[in-house]
Amino acid sequence: MSSKLQKMATFKGCLLAHISFCSLTLFAEPNYQEVKQLIDLHFIHKTDYANKAAYLEYGNLNLKSLIKSLNEPHSYLKVKGLNTTFFSAKKRCVNNSKIKLNFQKGKLAYLKVSSIGITTTEEKSQYVRNSINKIRSQDNENSRYWIIDLRKNSGGNMWPMLQALSPFFDATQTLGEFHLSSGSITRFGFKDGIAHESSLQKINFQPDTYHLKHQPIGIYVLIDSSVASSAEALAIGLSSLENVTLVGEKTCGLATVNTPFELSDGSILVLTTGEMANIHGQTFKNGITPSMSSLEFIRLIKDFGE
Repeated sequence: MSSKLQKMATFKGCLLAHISFCSLTLFAEPNYQEVKQLIDLHFIHKTDYANKAAYLEYGNLNLKSLIKSLNEPHSYLKVKGLNTTFFSAKKRCVNNSKIKLNFQKGKLAYLKVSSIGITTTEEKSQYVRNSINKIRSQDNENSRYWIIDLRKNSGGNMWPMLQALSPFFDATQTLGEFHLSSGSITRFGFKDGIAHESSLQKINFQPDTYHLKHQPIGIYVLIDSSVASSAEALAIGLSSLENVTLVGEKTCGLATVNTPFELSDGSILVLTTGEMANIHGQTFKNGITPSMSSLEFIRLIKDFGE
């Protein structure tokens, strides 16, 4: 099979009468060398990939094997014109939390952080507004401890989710880093109360810049294996605070930067082009490990409501 253009066929619009008739539409598979060149230039794990790619050269060159050699769940190729996606690897991010929240509020305040995807500006603004209103309504002298629940948040648009947590941070503060395949490092956090990546503002609306009036003694961030991708960035950012404790189970391990590239035929190649890191430069390829177990936390919160 050609390494350049492999013809794929799909039958559609079949008309059955005395004579069967089908129109045959041909689609060209994306160019192998074009895809390989983008991988060579931009993929984050160049050393691991190079060893596997060298091995592949001994066999038949095909895109499916090339993409699988990346072994990176956030990298894939979506072929234009076909309902076909070549995945590099798959990873199950399941809810394995052992914590069931059943407590009297007392000294505790609680915030659930849900995922938000590609939405309108107004929907993003409303998402942030709703979260900050929940924080504001619980910000009082009785709220000595906060629980921020990231469980079942598989990611999405990182920036409105980060902005929704702004009351817990200083107006200008670095929360983490992106280590890119180019060798450069950008930093994410807040500048004048607005979510930024280095000098670039990442929010295209004017959010409420509310800040906590009553600083809690401790903030407990609930995580488990269902926490993935940009939700892991939230866990990384929150862990930069001195009074934060990550609680529960290890996260899924998809704390990466992912970039889409449009190919000449209109197909989309999504590559992992960077890794998320904390303010100390530590990356989390295998997930973020909590510092407090579920059992320890369950024992701890029994005293909070009293």
